[in-house]
Amino acid sequence: EALDNNDNVVATTSTDNTGSYSFSADKDLELRVRVSAKMLNTNDTPWDVQVFDNTINVGGQNPLYVTDSSVFTTSDDTIKNLHLPAGRNGENSGIRSAAPFAILDIIYESMQTVAAIEPTIAFPPLEVYWSPDNNASSGAVEDGDLGSSFFQIPNEIYILGDEDSDTDEYDRHVIAHEWIHYFEDNFSRSDSLGGSHGVDDQLDMRVAYSEALANALSGIIAGDAVYRDSDSFWPYYGWSMDMESNYSYNPGWFNEGSIQSIIYDLYDSQSDGVDNIALGFGPILNTLKSA
Repeated sequence: EALDNNDNVVATTSTDNTGSYSFSADKDLELRVRVSAKMLNTNDTPWDVQVFDNTINVGGQNPLYVTDSSVFTTSDDTIKNLHLPAGRNGENSGIRSAAPFAILDIIYESMQTVAAIEPTIAFPPLEVYWSPDNNASSGAVEDGDLGSSFFQIPNEIYILGDEDSDTDEYDRHVIAHEWIHYFEDNFSRSDSLGGSHGVDDQLDMRVAYSEALANALSGIIAGDAVYRDSDSFWPYYGWSMDMESNYSYNPGWFNEGSIQSIIYDLYDSQSDGVDNIALGFGPILNTLKSA
């Protein structure tokens, strides 16, 4: 949005795939540009995704993340670039303005992966909640006590962001994993009981399947079979697992590690001696959406 000194919206637009944008406005106006953490498409593949701060409440609403440029005066050809910093510098961090947009980036990739197979799919509106106060302690989401990143009905994703606990805004597999739960709930079927889970756990088969599906498809979306999850800012910890050559202490139908390897093997073109199937994503998507 282009805003004047009275906060009136002079013009609106959306960026293209490279982040470029353009406005038309009168000359000699004092304006500033506001970019919102929002993706809106009203064409053949509609979507509406917004990133809010769950730890701030203004008039009963969580604010949408926005960033304003400095004020400038319009001329014949004014160029105004906006840079949103990641805020990471060694052991300490500053304002992490880029985080909400990094989250949108992998969600955009997720929608594009599906839309490439089904161009007219209509995605229900999705609300994403992130805050630098979102931590790994369980409690009230308005306090940032998420426990972990998660999806919940109706169409809400909460993402960790506490630098001293666990940050997920750049963990593309984690965000895509939660987006798959959103997709599964809206376009497929899930009987999962939810709750905690791990690759070596012996789980209810419904939980094992749903979490394995989200892991495997996150690898397809991110283009990387190695699932990565960072931890706190400092010291730099984290973990990873290779879904292509996954090993588990407890393999079986009750194990998400076993199931995610099967799903990913159905997709990929790499033969590992027992896997000679290379379905690609299309047949998997069609099966998920089939009655």
